[in-house]
Amino acid sequence: MTNSPAENLDLEPLNLDQNLGYGPKPIPVSRDQEIGDLLSRCIASQTLARLHRSIQDGHAMVLRAFAERTASAAVRSGSATQLRIGLVALLLTLDGAEARDGWTILPLFYDAIARLRLDPSVFIESVRQTIGDRLVVPFAEFLRRSDKSLKAMGYSAGTDADGFRYVRNW
Repeated sequence: MTNSPAENLDLEPLNLDQNLGYGPKPIPVSRDQEIGDLLSRCIASQTLARLHRSIQDGHAMVLRAFAERTASAAVRSGSATQLRIGLVALLLTLDGAEARDGWTILPLFYDAIARLRLDPSVFIESVRQTIGDRLVVPFAEFLRRSDKSLKAMGYSAGTDADGFRYVRNW
């Protein structure tokens, strides 16, 4: 008997001790692809709920770093698909004990949607269909804020040696 994709959920790419210093590294690095592949497999096999239940605090920190990096990468490449995977990663982390840390990253996705000239309602609906009604709520709540700017959460749009990058100002 073979195992289903749900039974083979490998969270190794999300281990905090193997991702020290991951956030500020150049974009891309191989870890970006590994985490993106894990999320894509979970989306394709409809095991995001299982992944969500398996996420621990250290995993959430890595997923938030991935989300921040992916927002920049999506703007660089003009990829709505990449942006969607990054937002899914972030939304998976917004209901745990340290969820507040993830809220600071939401403006990157709001800004990236505009930079990519995506229809926000269509984009959010595609994310909702991927992740479900309950997990998309934090982004919907964020969209109701009066100040959704990068500056409000301590970010700015900038560049690094490889191109566009969201920059932390804190």
